[in-house]
Amino acid sequence: MNTFVPKPPGGNPNECRWRPMRSYVPNPPATRHVVDGTTTWVQTLLAGGDYAFASRTDTARSDAEETDPTHSETHWMAIAYDAPDATSGRTAAQTVAELQNEGLEALQHTHRQQWAALYPQSFISVAQNASGADTATLSTALEGFYWNQMYKLHSAIRAGGQALDLMGPWFQPSGWLYYWFDLNVQLQYWPLYTANRLDLARTLNDYITRNMDNLYANGAAFGPNVIGIGGACPYDLSCGVSKPDFKGLPMIGDGPWVMHNLYQYAIRSANTTALTTVVYPLLKAQTEMYLNITFLVDGVYHLPPTNSPEYPHQELGNDTNYDVALFAWSLRTLIDLAHEFAPAEPRLAVWEHVAERLTPGPIDAGGYMINNATSFSVSHRHFSHAFHIYPLRLLDFADGNSLALAQRIVCWAPGVSRTRLGNSVVCVRTFPWYLMGRGLAVHCSSVALGVVIRCTTQLG
Repeated sequence: MNTFVPKPPGGNPNECRWRPMRSYVPNPPATRHVVDGTTTWVQTLLAGGDYAFASRTDTARSDAEETDPTHSETHWMAIAYDAPDATSGRTAAQTVAELQNEGLEALQHTHRQQWAALYPQSFISVAQNASGADTATLSTALEGFYWNQMYKLHSAIRAGGQALDLMGPWFQPSGWLYYWFDLNVQLQYWPLYTANRLDLARTLNDYITRNMDNLYANGAAFGPNVIGIGGACPYDLSCGVSKPDFKGLPMIGDGPWVMHNLYQYAIRSANTTALTTVVYPLLKAQTEMYLNITFLVDGVYHLPPTNSPEYPHQELGNDTNYDVALFAWSLRTLIDLAHEFAPAEPRLAVWEHVAERLTPGPIDAGGYMINNATSFSVSHRHFSHAFHIYPLRLLDFADGNSLALAQRIVCWAPGVSRTRLGNSVVCVRTFPWYLMGRGLAVHCSSVALGVVIRCTTQLG
């Protein structure tokens, strides 16, 4: 674990000093090897395996003019990581040799072809109102924002490669070198599902399925057939989830939210195999977590105290809406998939029984609460309290009460505090466009289009 320490006033505000946490044990220094002109640095990792950087420099010289010779250098570089084996040095050196054999011109051609093929995969055009230049400027800004995100995502992810973590390939010393599943990973992948870039989106599915043993280890506190994903995970997905004990607020809903991402990939790609062999068994094992802790009061199933991501000063209360919504979506999805693909599923009757009796979640004058002891009254960087509306789409807006509830959240959220932060404002403020896209009108104070930008590529 690393931490940033700001430099004293007067220095460059963009520079920070880095120092390790006291408990951090550094990996041993890298060792240098030179074989046939290729230099390889290999670092053994204490967690297992190793990491390598290989490079080679070719120099070409033209002596046509002895008095004015010119030369150029081509630097071939590759990195590799291997665990639990330790063969990254050989892999990196081999990659350098393969690149050199292919040649710079061929590599440039392939690279440019990839980018040329990227943009036609999906296209967005924001209509300009005839009202004037302001609308035209906004339309251009929204289109530009969309293409900037596509450029960054394709720069950070390659089909068949590693899933995108918080830093991507732009490594720097930081305390955030993890996969953060309380919001970041899920939102990073949202644009890919609706933008027809499913080869990139699949990297998250592959990352999850490569680490099944650790998924079950993470959920061990809930039972032998339960998987879990903690809020912050290393590259092997070893990040346990604590079982609620009515004394604290453990965060347990991030795994079910990841399942929703995997489901989006399978649905958008019309991939029945992914639905039946990946989503269904994983969601089944993940939902056992909720079934293991739900309790019945007066014929209604409830959840014990859990954490709503990023919300400050949560009181100890039951039925955190983040988890209630994810529990409801998980049950509905499993029921639908079982009826279609596994009608003999032995747990189907249990899912249907609980789904029919599950609490709708605590509600007050402002709409969905954080939990039954905490109202949504402070803007924060999440919108976990509103998951019933989006992204899980659990409400039936043909029901006037559900529509009125959604309108209360939309109209209430922007004014909850003077400090307006993150997705609790930005994404909740996009809900009117989501609702109107379903043919529904939303009547409340005007909402500026400018705040839609962050979520325009996420709502689909």
